[in-house]
Amino acid sequence: MTRATIFDLDDTLVDSADTWLRVCAAFAARHGHPWRAEDTAALHGNGRWAAYVAGLCGGAADPAEVVEACATAATGEVAAGRVPALPGAVDLVLEARRHGPVGRPRPARAASSWRCSTGWACRAG
Repeated sequence: MTRATIFDLDDTLVDSADTWLRVCAAFAARHGHPWRAEDTAALHGNGRWAAYVAGLCGGAADPAEVVEACATAATGEVAAGRVPALPGAVDLVLEARRHGPVGRPRPARAASSWRCSTGWACRAG
């Protein structure tokens, strides 16, 4: 019996990699750092992405500020419908839910925005 299912939203359920790169690049640019190809490469798979972006800003921002600003910007992109669900993602989540609880990814506000923009919340009941 399945006790619970937890999904990672980013590039598992939604096509969000480009969105995260854009919001991180915009944050860095606002703090005087022009985004480079090596910054994009450094962010992929980096669990310390916020510290990396904060480091690019030369002390003008801390990782918590990076997380807040980038999550807010990404959530806005999701809410505006610019971060699409990947093919089959909604059906996958609905099927998982038939077998038990489905975990809510972080940041929770991004997950909520995605559920609203895809209609998942309406169909999941």
